[in-house]
Amino acid sequence: MTDNQINIDGYSLVSKLSLKEVEIVKDASTKLDKIKGVSEILDLSDRILNYVEDTCDAYGSTISKFIHLGDKKLGLEIEDYKSLQKIATNLLDIEFIYRRADLKFLENKCFDWLIDIYKNNQAKMDLIVFIYESIEADLKDYEFNFKINAIGIEESFNIGFVEIYHLDEDKLENEYLQLSSRFSTSRDEFNDIFKRFKDRIIAKIKVNAIKSRAQEIAKSEVKLAINALRCFLIYESLDFTTQILYLDFNSAGYNNSDFLVKDCNENSVEFNFNQNHGAAPTIINQTNYNSYQKLGLKKINEFLIGERSTELSILVENSINQFGEVISTRDLHNRVVRLISFFESIIVPKTNTKAKGQMYLKNKVLVKIPYSSSERTRQIINNFYDIRDKFLHNRIVKPIDLAELFEFQKLGLVLLLNIVELNKKMSSIAEVLDYFEIK
Repeated sequence: MTDNQINIDGYSLVSKLSLKEVEIVKDASTKLDKIKGVSEILDLSDRILNYVEDTCDAYGSTISKFIHLGDKKLGLEIEDYKSLQKIATNLLDIEFIYRRADLKFLENKCFDWLIDIYKNNQAKMDLIVFIYESIEADLKDYEFNFKINAIGIEESFNIGFVEIYHLDEDKLENEYLQLSSRFSTSRDEFNDIFKRFKDRIIAKIKVNAIKSRAQEIAKSEVKLAINALRCFLIYESLDFTTQILYLDFNSAGYNNSDFLVKDCNENSVEFNFNQNHGAAPTIINQTNYNSYQKLGLKKINEFLIGERSTELSILVENSINQFGEVISTRDLHNRVVRLISFFESIIVPKTNTKAKGQMYLKNKVLVKIPYSSSERTRQIINNFYDIRDKFLHNRIVKPIDLAELFEFQKLGLVLLLNIVELNKKMSSIAEVLDYFEIK
């Protein structure tokens, strides 16, 4: 959509603004009246100038918005707010905006622009110009530090735009000196903020964007970097005593669990404690890191710091995340399911309506990538498709040979590195499928 069309759509919303009387509900009862432990909720909206009233759906997304102006409120009803959301979504098609702002920010700024027109009875500038100026005004450099769990490192290193480092006492002291030189910060306040980060392994990234969008980008890039590293933990993933590293903000469960088991025949009860993810952390020493670099981490790193805007580069990003999640899936049968899904997301055309992934992998892919296309490899592929099918369709849990799973995972890594290489000279998924002679 052109800038001009976005401006036209923006101006069309002015006539849809709704001016209504503010309804004042007195002595309204609340469902929380008799609930203990919940503080009283005070409605202070009548005391706040230009109070904005958002109506949200069950997941917190705004579906209508009004601003209180004295005893009246001005804004957009649900159907008209959808039109504003559509404009905000179209703004995200502009690369400058997409890289620096998120949908919520754009919705709010579009609404501010409309209200400003109403108040002044004229537009000071077109919507596009207003959005650009709003972004420039809120644009800042932000540094994000995320905790990584179940990891030990020997030295700091970088993956893509992310630095993996140990936050020790010296670095904390440096941080305090910088902070206290700009703000009035006591040592106790500082320690209270940083105590959960001290002596932890941290993923650090700097992003230039508005704050909410910067957080989205930071989490996405850090997740991608950690999954890139996980891709090379094939051996560690098959050691039950080792817990694969994971991001604190992306944790989906507890490290251990306890439960009771009752024998109904003997009427006896026993207590069980399970370590769900292994006890030992993933160790990344210099020897390991250098080995991963030679195996292909260097290639992935070059991809991560390069331009990523084509259809194929997006597939590569998704594949890195997908394979990283495969390696960190503790349940081996679920891992097999996700591993086959990883293969098929690359080699099976979206228009394919028949299950041909197994055939494509054996007859098309193996002959094109630097991996053995021996009868043993083909049999391993057949075995894991059979394990996947019986597990999904019949809930039959067949035994898994760890040596074969190691080979199947290694095949996944080789395919991933192959499409990273193809990304250097191709830009579309269709070109990759042509390369593998998949129709």
